[in-house]
Amino acid sequence: MLANKVGRVYKDTLRDFVEECGVPLANERVRVGTGVDGKPVYADFAGLGAQGTCVFVRTQTGVGTAEDKIPFIALNIEHALSNRFAYIVLCGKGWSLCKKTYFTQRLAGEVNLKKVRVLSEADFRRGVVRNEICV
Repeated sequence: MLANKVGRVYKDTLRDFVEECGVPLANERVRVGTGVDGKPVYADFAGLGAQGTCVFVRTQTGVGTAEDKIPFIALNIEHALSNRFAYIVLCGKGWSLCKKTYFTQRLAGEVNLKKVRVLSEADFRRGVVRNEICV
C-alpha cells in the first residue's frame, strides 16, 4: 500500500513539473490502446491532441521486481501505441545501476522499440526544461 502512495506522489510531482514548464496535459490515465495481452494500456499522463506524447511513470524505492518488468512493459506500450510516442520515466532510488543503465541506453535498440524510450527522472526533467522532450 505504501508503494502505491509513493508512486502516486512521483506521478503527481512529475505531472505538476511538466505543467509548470508550460506544457498543457490531457487528463491522467489516458487509454492509448491494447497491449500484447489484450488488456487496455493507460498512460499516466499525456500531451493534448491525438499526437500527444504519453508518459508512463514507474517507481522503484527499494529492492524488488519492478525493474524486472520494464522490458515487458516497454513492449506492451509499444504494441498499444498507434501514432503516439511514449516515455517510461524511472523514478525512485531503488533501481539497480546496471539495469537502469541498460534500460536507458540499450533496451530500445535491442528489442527494436520505435515509439518508446526509457529515461531516468533527471533526464526526463532536463529534457522538458530544454524543450528536447515535448509531451
